[in-house]
Amino acid sequence: MMTGWESIGLVGSAVGAGAVNAVAGGGTLLTFPTLLAFGVSPVTANATSILALVLGTSGGMFGNRKHVQPVVPWLKRLLPLSLVGGLIGSVPSCHGERRHRPESNLENPCVDQRPEKHQN
Repeated sequence: MMTGWESIGLVGSAVGAGAVNAVAGGGTLLTFPTLLAFGVSPVTANATSILALVLGTSGGMFGNRKHVQPVVPWLKRLLPLSLVGGLIGSVPSCHGERRHRPESNLENPCVDQRPEKHQN
């Protein structure tokens, strides 16, 4: 269960990141360390930041859809390559052998293996 201070910190970070992304990008520089500071595993924090970026970018594209029309042919060519590249990059990250990450004590870095926090 999340405390009130954690909620305030995470919402504040999200609002700040949204403002930064709306102007110039780079909101992950706020959200990723905040998630780590609140005890989220690095892989989960990264996935959360990426999902937020995808949703924010999708909303921005929808809001600016009139301006997106000139780049639709470019998007049709590069979007599939981007998706394939992301998939190829995620497979070794989640299923690579441990010998490639000797400093890691996690058997599978894509699964959050921290013990749950219990509040009394």
